Amino acid sequence: MENDVDFTYFDIDKDENALKEFNELKEQHSLYDAVKAAGKVGIPTFVIDGKPYINVLNQKEVIKKALKI
Repeated sequence: MENDVDFTYFDIDKDENALKEFNELKEQHSLYDAVKAAGKVGIPTFVIDGKPYINVLNQKEVIKKALKI
């Protein structure tokens, strides 16, 4: 927990199950269509309450806004 925000970090380079989950996430959300078309991966990805956020430049602000804190 950091700044009263509970989070879990997944390293898709070291955890095969995390990589599989990430690939499933990319297949389930049209948000990744443009990313895949551009030949990119979509990292970093944040999933907050089931909604993915990708290519986040200001990560703290996106998290605060999504969690309304």
